[in-house]
Amino acid sequence: MNSRTLLDKLSTNLGLISSKIEIENANNNQSLNILFETPFLEILNKIFEYNLVNTNKLISNFPGIDGIDLENKVMVQVT
Repeated sequence: MNSRTLLDKLSTNLGLISSKIEIENANNNQSLNILFETPFLEILNKIFEYNLVNTNKLISNFPGIDGIDLENKVMVQVT
């Protein structure tokens, strides 16, 4: 698969995910936000060479921060 095809598939699928999350959030359903937290943190880890960990694995329902990398002193809010 060439890189243009791969980028097209990636952008299409990310657009679909984004739209689906937006629609479900409008209906007060945040289940996809929770489901995608860890995969998005893993993507950020690959892209930026972070070591982000889902904060909910450290403390259940961690307030305001979805991922934390103590080594690189980075915190992110994904949802």
